[in-house]
Amino acid sequence: MSDGKPEAKRHDRWFWGNLIACLFLAPFATYWFQTHVQLYFSEIVVVGGVFTLWAILRLVWGIYERATELKVWDLSRRLLSSSGTTRLIIVGAILLLVLWRTTSSIYLEFHGAKPGQNEYVIHVVNKADGRPYLDPVTISSTHPLTGRPILWSGSRDLECRIVAPIGYLPKACPLRPGTSTRIRIPDDFPEKEYHLVRLVPGKRLYKELPKETDEPVVHYDLELTTETKKTLLEDYRRQTVYVGAEDAEMGLVKSMEDQPAYQQFLTTQFRAGRMDPIKAEEMAAVLSTSARNWPGTYLKSGDRVTVKIIWRGAPVDGKEPTEVLSELTTTYTVTGDKVQTIWIPAP
Repeated sequence: MSDGKPEAKRHDRWFWGNLIACLFLAPFATYWFQTHVQLYFSEIVVVGGVFTLWAILRLVWGIYERATELKVWDLSRRLLSSSGTTRLIIVGAILLLVLWRTTSSIYLEFHGAKPGQNEYVIHVVNKADGRPYLDPVTISSTHPLTGRPILWSGSRDLECRIVAPIGYLPKACPLRPGTSTRIRIPDDFPEKEYHLVRLVPGKRLYKELPKETDEPVVHYDLELTTETKKTLLEDYRRQTVYVGAEDAEMGLVKSMEDQPAYQQFLTTQFRAGRMDPIKAEEMAAVLSTSARNWPGTYLKSGDRVTVKIIWRGAPVDGKEPTEVLSELTTTYTVTGDKVQTIWIPAP
């Protein structure tokens, strides 16, 4: 009997050591699962499926216990008293540590839809260059959740964009190992403030600009500069140029303008400059009906805009003009008005 006591004590030490290790690792494993994996399964699998599986396993286990007269406590104690179990726990702990440090996840959840908006198309792209990181996804009340865990991804600066319906600013959705990025659609996306900005030539510039039907001797370009970008509109004519939104949004933004009211606004402005009433009405009619969209530049309140008119020589031998003859620069700060006008040059 005395010879068996050291062995029994050693088994007791293995048992309590393994038991404490399991109790210590279990919360971390549970947290990792809930953070990165639990949402990956549908509600049916996580709730209904788990309980169904548990009932089946419990039934099979009960039959096995009765058939073999297995003593569950004795089996559990023998397993936890084994040095082999200790090695398995060590391997599991190392694996859990690696997963903890390298796993990230991203989930998009339907939450707080606006009236009349039943589904949202989301692009997840690399913030630096706009390249897609995940395939486009559609979120709706019938498909309210999408996403997945990502192993060995490292840190990535991503951007989530609602591309349909329009009207939302992008949302940063970075991936960081050890964390889960969860985005509510569309609650987490700020709504865009839209401003329709009209670029309108003053009466002096208007006289110099070619008509739409002319073959100009002097070639006019418009250069638009904001804090983030610079764009060029070639072959500027006697026309109103509309800016303030991206390509897909331009139709929505232009709908904020009342076209007859715009023509009356132009007539009033020209008459206020002591222009002949007939000439004022003619210019207003031309500028209100001859319009050109210049999409691609989103403008919000407080943005500082620089508009430059560039005169170039006429094309020679079919080649585009390159020589700059003159320049005219106008600066403007976007206000809170929905529709506003930049006069070139500023009055």
